[in-house]
Amino acid sequence: MILCAGESLIDLIGEEGKGIKQSEYFKPRIGGSPLNVVIGLSRLGKNVAFLTKVGNDYFGKKIIDFLIEEKVKSDYIFVSNSKKTPLAFVALSKDKVPEYEFYRENTADLDITNKDIQNVILNEIEIFHSGSISLIEGKTSESLINLFYLMKENNIVTSLDPNVRSNLIPNIREYKDKMLEIMKMVDILKLSEEDLKFFLPNSSFEFFVEFLERKDKLTLLTLGENGSLAFFRGKIFKNDAKKLGTIVDTTGCGDAYMAAILFKLSQIGYSNLREDYLYDIMNFASTVAGIVATKYGGASSMPRKKDLKV
Repeated sequence: MILCAGESLIDLIGEEGKGIKQSEYFKPRIGGSPLNVVIGLSRLGKNVAFLTKVGNDYFGKKIIDFLIEEKVKSDYIFVSNSKKTPLAFVALSKDKVPEYEFYRENTADLDITNKDIQNVILNEIEIFHSGSISLIEGKTSESLINLFYLMKENNIVTSLDPNVRSNLIPNIREYKDKMLEIMKMVDILKLSEEDLKFFLPNSSFEFFVEFLERKDKLTLLTLGENGSLAFFRGKIFKNDAKKLGTIVDTTGCGDAYMAAILFKLSQIGYSNLREDYLYDIMNFASTVAGIVATKYGGASSMPRKKDLKV
């Protein structure tokens, strides 16, 4: 089983091409980067669980119902009676770039505690994945970082997608130091171009991998319409993006790519990963992300197993 952990929230999707400021209406969609990944994995047929916390409100109940309907193991989905489910306003600009505005001050997703993570049954987990805004600050950040180290101590494969949202980070230096340490440790690391520029401005992908001493671990860099790169055992691998129709929304494409990578690695076993597997794995991930780009929304746009040859 793969365990994903982090925020679950409601994306309020604005009007295409108008950005947040010019949008006059917003449609609610279930989202959050780790939630998108767990739905992507479940729809591909993988046994998954999700560690998250939502409010005891309409949106929290909507998220829980959706996760259960999508066959996600619910043992680690916690409910706060005192804090609300977070919201994120999302709208595509004229250039189809997602704009974000988060409402998550004192919300349920910030309140995952060490007591909560003590419920996790380690011997049923093969891969642990987390990332995004849950790791910025507060109880949740501390708890999930502790969980990363616990997984490492128990020889469980770890995966991270930082998915940086710099406008939410109160202390940039502290956050960078914390994340760089985790990025050195994890077995699988996926970054976007924006993430790379945030952590090490003006550096190359190769330098970043060398700086983090990750030459023998799998590191992936997504490049949007320019495809993706992987660095593994001293070599760089390049894969083209897959355009599978009209691009309507790139929200969730990186999460779809991450889900597809984890799915393939769970099939072969991370310890069995060889260089000659990487092109097929990256090609599959690009295909899954390409499908998501033709649909609106994050979690709801993830393809199902029947849509792909898996």
